Amino acid sequence: MERFSSMEQLVAAAPSAGAERRKQQRFECGGPAEMVSFDQRQHYQGEVRDLSLTGCYVKTGHSFVDLDRRADVELCLCVNGDSLSTSARVIMVRPDSGVALEFLATDPGMRAALLDLIEKLSAAVAATGHDA
Repeated sequence: MERFSSMEQLVAAAPSAGAERRKQQRFECGGPAEMVSFDQRQHYQGEVRDLSLTGCYVKTGHSFVDLDRRADVELCLCVNGDSLSTSARVIMVRPDSGVALEFLATDPGMRAALLDLIEKLSAAVAATGHDA
């Protein structure tokens, strides 16, 4: 478990570009994502475009006009063969484009899986010099 706290500190200390307000480095990635809105009981599908320790962005061709900012959703995603499932909150909605999501309190198993995935993405960036 020591490895996770060290990795979390490493990623948290990563510099951000420009006037970026995010506290965690985001890693470009791809993979399927599904969201179910608790309030509206709507189901959405898309593709994960980037991921951090605190959230992600899901791109989709669907219209999100009925998805409220601050809505809570159940999120399932798969990146590089690693599947994650967690509750998340909608932070930003771009109609006809996608949504930015913030992960809510996660169970220790999901947190460990997320840290492992972030470590893999970080290693890929270090190896290639750009996001995977």
